[in-house]
Amino acid sequence: MELVKRANRQSILLVLIMHLLFVINCIAGYTGGKITLTPLIVSAALGIANCVGSFLIYRANEDSRLVRYTAAAGIYLNHLFLMITTEISLVDFLVLAVLLIIAFMFSDKTLAKSVVIFAASAYAIVAAIKKAGGLSLPDIFLFLLALAGFIWAVFGSLRVCEGMAMAEEAESDKKAGGFKHVGSMANYIYEKVTQLEGETVILRKGSHEFRQSLGEVTKAIEDIAAGSLSVVFDTEKIAAHISELERTLSQNQEHIRCVRKTWTGS
Repeated sequence: MELVKRANRQSILLVLIMHLLFVINCIAGYTGGKITLTPLIVSAALGIANCVGSFLIYRANEDSRLVRYTAAAGIYLNHLFLMITTEISLVDFLVLAVLLIIAFMFSDKTLAKSVVIFAASAYAIVAAIKKAGGLSLPDIFLFLLALAGFIWAVFGSLRVCEGMAMAEEAESDKKAGGFKHVGSMANYIYEKVTQLEGETVILRKGSHEFRQSLGEVTKAIEDIAAGSLSVVFDTEKIAAHISELERTLSQNQEHIRCVRKTWTGS
């Protein structure tokens, strides 16, 4: 919308310039005795109203569509008034060019067509009325032919501009589609990388748990091995005690037999 705001500001500037030219032209005509004071006052009033109205609409909404229509309508009405009431109006094609510039700044085909139709029709009617007695049939024919050629050229330019705008829009859509595809691919790659990162974390966690479990199993095996050695050592001690006990019993039995023989001999 920034382009629309800029075009609205330029339209208001063109409105101010055109109305200043109208007023200056009227002042020159009044000082030269070609017109009375009334056309000057009316032209100045129309210019002030147009400038103030366009500016207020812009202040209320900087990208308003009414700015272009208000600007073009004000310039057209002031020019039409001077065409009808005086002989000092600006060159008609200059005013028409400014109105078309306003329309082309916004790429507004409707406004451009309206400018051409209304401006050409008003010029033809006013010229025919003012020169009704001095126009011959060839003059009228040439005038209408020139007018038709001008309208055809303007509408041809509009079609060319429309074609260029459509081509640029198609190219923009194509580029936007390419950017969208690249964005989709980037999102897909990001998702896969994120998924791989998550799976890597899970795998790292499983490996850590496996290492811990393996350490616990190793410790358990070591404990079992130590326990087995302890059992073997205890068994050997028990066997040694049993042997000692058997030896002691044998000695005791020898003593008992000796004592028994002694008592029997007595």
